[in-house]
Amino acid sequence: PPKDLLDALGGSDIQLEAPPTVAANFATVNGVPHVYLVNFGGLVPDKVVVPTPVDIRIKVPAAMGDSLSYLPFLGETQTVHGKKRGDQIEFTLPPLERGAVVSFGTK
Repeated sequence: PPKDLLDALGGSDIQLEAPPTVAANFATVNGVPHVYLVNFGGLVPDKVVVPTPVDIRIKVPAAMGDSLSYLPFLGETQTVHGKKRGDQIEFTLPPLERGAVVSFGTK
C-alpha cells in the first residue's frame, strides 16, 4: 500500500519485503508486534496444493532489537537474528512455505 495510506492508518515501523503472493497481517498482541504471514505462491486449483517456498526480508528500527521469533506453520519456534544497517535491523527469514507468525521483543 502507498506510504501515505499507511501513515494515515497509523502504519507500523515494520517494513516487509515479500512477493505479492504473500499475505501479511500486522497486529499487536499483549503489547508485542506480530506479523502473520501466508504464502499462496505456486498454488493451482485442483493441481498444485503445496505453495512454492519464498524468501522474505523484514526491516525494523534498531530500537526493536536484533532478534525475532519465527513460528512456521506446524513447526517449532526459531530465533532469527538480524543485521544492523544504519538505524535499522534487517532480518532474512527462513523460506516461507505455507504460513508463519513473526513476533518481536520476545525472548
